[in-house]
Amino acid sequence: MGLNQLFIKIKYILYIINQSKNLIYPKNIIFSFNMKEDFSRGTAIFPSTKEMLTDWKPHLVVLIVLAFFSWYYFIFRGFAISGGMIDSILAFSATIILTLSFCLGPLSRFLRFIRKDLVYRKTFGLWGYGLVVLHVILAHTLMIYEEGTVNIADVSSYSVAVIAFVVFTVMAITSTNKWLTMLGYDNWKTLQRTGYLALIFMILHVILLGQGVYLNRLTGQIAIGFVLIVILLRIITLILNVERKHPGLIEKINGKSSKK
Repeated sequence: MGLNQLFIKIKYILYIINQSKNLIYPKNIIFSFNMKEDFSRGTAIFPSTKEMLTDWKPHLVVLIVLAFFSWYYFIFRGFAISGGMIDSILAFSATIILTLSFCLGPLSRFLRFIRKDLVYRKTFGLWGYGLVVLHVILAHTLMIYEEGTVNIADVSSYSVAVIAFVVFTVMAITSTNKWLTMLGYDNWKTLQRTGYLALIFMILHVILLGQGVYLNRLTGQIAIGFVLIVILLRIITLILNVERKHPGLIEKINGKSSKK
């Protein structure tokens, strides 16, 4: 079965799923699925601060994530409360919440009922970034009093973490209607998509930390697995978009490759 036939079957399955969801979307959705059209019409892309603060659902999700990692470290594993454990809770909670912000876009292309939740991307993004800032402050504070040698893996882990932090900072600053207008939609969208690279750097940071110790720990496996799933979803949406805009292109490329 060729790639084109596979895509057709995937689209058909998703169409059946979406049609089975007889949902009525609320009238107060901030923006439609096509952000570019909203921008061209002058529609506000981002929710206001008041709207973000008063909508309790994303804040509840954040609390659940924080509660889960707190339960895991302090109750399930039985660790004593310490700066290191709190730092781990902040780090892994930030990873999950930031990744959730990136997950909504690709997922909404497969499941229509997710589209009404796209408005929460900024809220999750700012929550995740805020937790990252707290993690950075606490981690550097703990490093001052920490004794031990620094190896190449630690330096590499720190380096990719700095890159990810810079990208997330730029994204947080530019996630406003004012910056969107200044940059123009296409430039702004390209800038925001660099966040997927930041996710990769963030996972490299986790993998390299402590010479790969988190690869064998549940928290590290959850974080790495979730990010990889979201990146895979993004790749699939890119392929489907290419096939939609250029029908048969992927099949032609596949045919040429097979002839070689």
